[in-house]
Amino acid sequence: MKYLYILIAIFLLTTSVYAQKTGWKELDTFHEMVPKLLHTAASGDLIPIKKNSTTLFNAAKKWQLSKLPKGSDTPQIKTGLDELTKDCTELDNAVKAGKPDDDLKLIADKTHKRFHAILSEVVINN
Repeated sequence: MKYLYILIAIFLLTTSVYAQKTGWKELDTFHEMVPKLLHTAASGDLIPIKKNSTTLFNAAKKWQLSKLPKGSDTPQIKTGLDELTKDCTELDNAVKAGKPDDDLKLIADKTHKRFHAILSEVVINN
């Protein structure tokens, strides 16, 4: 039970940190899409991601090509953005190909985890 309280506390702290705008326009734009698209996919509602997978891909691509702010210009973040863009490409292609919902959910989950890994690196480096 003690560990559950610790996990809840960590979640609440990281959620408040992640909810803040970073000032990196492309990151913030992508971040605004996460609850609307990737969180809903995780809960089983795939309609938003099916309607907006290309928009998510475009936001990832713009973020990948953006100028990295001082402190975020690290190999880990650059590689993470490359991988995130690949994940969003895979998701967009899967939606367009009419892949089964279970496949879409798995790809969306992978994309979501990658996003949070990048966000963690940004927070650590700034």
